[in-house]
Amino acid sequence: MSDPVGHHMRMRLEVDRVITRSDGERRRLARIVLQRSIGFDLLAFRAVDTHLHLDLAEPRDRSVELCRRISISWYSVDPGGPRLITLDPKPIRDQWHLQNTFRYILDQAPRHGYEVDLFHEASVLVDLLGLRVTGAQVLARVRELLPRIRRQELLDRLGPVDLRRPIASFVRLAEAAAAAVALPDLEGRDAERSAARRAAALAVRPHLDTREIADLLGVSRRRVEQLQIGADRPRVGDALVRAVELQLRLRSEVDAWLKGRAPELRAWPKDLSGSATRPGPTAGPCADSAKQIDRTRSSLRLVAPKRRR
Repeated sequence: MSDPVGHHMRMRLEVDRVITRSDGERRRLARIVLQRSIGFDLLAFRAVDTHLHLDLAEPRDRSVELCRRISISWYSVDPGGPRLITLDPKPIRDQWHLQNTFRYILDQAPRHGYEVDLFHEASVLVDLLGLRVTGAQVLARVRELLPRIRRQELLDRLGPVDLRRPIASFVRLAEAAAAAVALPDLEGRDAERSAARRAAALAVRPHLDTREIADLLGVSRRRVEQLQIGADRPRVGDALVRAVELQLRLRSEVDAWLKGRAPELRAWPKDLSGSATRPGPTAGPCADSAKQIDRTRSSLRLVAPKRRR
């Protein structure tokens, strides 16, 4: 028998509990996976409930080594907390199996019968669709090793959303900026957070005035002006500005869907193959999600967090 072309790796905490409990923790986990996987042929990852799944086009020893690095980094964030442990690797036999494992991992949340990570923070999906810039290397690997995967297949996994719609609410601007770079929040003045704030200011400049942007980002109006005109600015590429915009669109759509569909959190539209996933207490929003989103689209709301000068 020929050697495996890759391995399906699974990790869990050494105690029986969920790995992440908030969007900030999910972004932190995704950041660790993406940073530690540089130099490895990682194709997909998804954390849901008590498990983290990874699709690796790597031999067994390198797959185990990546999991070891992820475990060490996760423990360093919460010293004294439970460690991530690696379960027995599952060999991937051939190209067909590699592709199916990729799809299986991205479909983990619907398979568990509920959806907690509505914004796909702990998934490679947002990296593959340009909503996060941290995992650009994974997108390159998928294009190289899984050429049959199409963008529309990935868009279908976002749920009952349409990223082409105008942004209905900007209230999550700071959160969208943090998500675009896989950071728990924007608290701090390091280069990456500064770049995310500048990308956010540029992304919404056609829609909001300086005061509104300052309120949403928790900075002064003068700082917003500096970010927008480029004074003392961090370098920001078009990809990051676009990622912030797409994150805002995703949040706007999901919020609108939740407003009208809150009792149906266990339902999710469809998997990559187009078949309906296991429904929750009531029918899922497959057919009329777009109409519901239109009916429940929220108006612009601005929240003023504590200013940081």
